[in-house]
Amino acid sequence: MTVEKIENYQKAKAFLDDAKLLLEHQGFNSAISRAYYALYQFSIYILAQYGETRRDDKWSHHGIQKALKEKVIIIQDCRLSDMIADAYQLRVVSDYRSDSADADRVESTIIRLGAVIGGV
Repeated sequence: MTVEKIENYQKAKAFLDDAKLLLEHQGFNSAISRAYYALYQFSIYILAQYGETRRDDKWSHHGIQKALKEKVIIIQDCRLSDMIADAYQLRVVSDYRSDSADADRVESTIIRLGAVIGGV
């Protein structure tokens, strides 16, 4: 792991732990939000491994998705660009709409994310 990006990896792991705890207590909307940001931080870390960085580490949500699509990064049989796009959509539903994120999709996202982050 690169020393300069280790904090992004550590933050991703911490956010994933938060998401798992929230999932255990059926806090699905909050769980997917933490899971998305775990994936967001993890993506910054992974993109840095491929030489992709941004000035002051300021990545937009769509900028990360675009960079991941261009690199076609697959970890533990998960294509990161697809995974972050799905998590982003679930987060938008949970944070900005009156309905809730689908519990089964939240759970499967968190399980896959655990495999991905643990697979590095």
